[in-house]
Amino acid sequence: MKLKNKITAFFKKKVTKDSAANALVKLEELQKKYESLQQEFSALKSTNHYYNYLSNRYQMMAKALQNEVFGPPEWPPSPKKKLTDREIQAFTSNGESVMTFDYKDLRAPKNYALIYTDEEIDHFISKIQKQISIEPGKRDPYQWHIYGSLDGHVSDALQDFSIRGQDVLNIGSMTPWYEAMLIYFNNHPVTVDYNKIILKTKRMSFLSAEEFNNDPRRFNVSFSISSFEHDGLGAYGDPLNPNADLESMNFLKQKVVKNGLLFLAVPIGKDRIDFNHARIYGQKRFPKLIKGWEIIRTYGLTSNLWESGGDNQPLFILKNQ
Repeated sequence: MKLKNKITAFFKKKVTKDSAANALVKLEELQKKYESLQQEFSALKSTNHYYNYLSNRYQMMAKALQNEVFGPPEWPPSPKKKLTDREIQAFTSNGESVMTFDYKDLRAPKNYALIYTDEEIDHFISKIQKQISIEPGKRDPYQWHIYGSLDGHVSDALQDFSIRGQDVLNIGSMTPWYEAMLIYFNNHPVTVDYNKIILKTKRMSFLSAEEFNNDPRRFNVSFSISSFEHDGLGAYGDPLNPNADLESMNFLKQKVVKNGLLFLAVPIGKDRIDFNHARIYGQKRFPKLIKGWEIIRTYGLTSNLWESGGDNQPLFILKNQ
């Protein structure tokens, strides 16, 4: 009845010439806005098609050049798609973590290399400079390059801890974004990765996994941003190992001096393994990961994250005990 009364009252209202004219003006304004949005949408569709065309073209050209320079691709073994009950128990620590299955094949040919150039590093540095010039509370996290607000936390932490003039050990890399951030703050990144990286710059260094194992140096500062959670799950062609992440952290501990720092980011949430490509670290697995390290500061960590789905990666500043 209430709705009926409202409708009746509406139609009983006296419609004046002025109100009708105002309504017509507003309708015309809305029509213009609609037409403008239609034009913007059409332009975006056209631009998107163009960029898709360019992306596909450059990918095909890159593959052709890779074959010419490096030869036919030499692939690591295909990732395992299924686990035995015993393997599931080992990976979940007898049920401490939940396991979901989200198979991915993220392998790269063993004989293909990434190429990092001064031009790419300078491009990233210009983006970093622009973001840092904005007050922290007013920055748009989507204007960072990789992980949004996490990139801002890394930048803030490098300033807060006055990391300058250091050889900084960086574990894992697919693009020189974090290397560029370290370079911006006058550091020299030493990147370690299983994939070979060809450097067209003298502002950073690269070590293969084998070279790193045999390198006698110990570092005052180390970086691992979204790396350890992938270890031992097979998506990148690496051998299955339920404790590869813990073993990698323990080995890193030997490469960092006593009281040295580790800037660490991994997904935080309820303990879970998304087989075959990622771990989510909760209140059971995370203490095992950082055993022997002391948390001295966090960025972006809130108590509710431990009960989340693991979509966020806060930054932990750890000290080697």
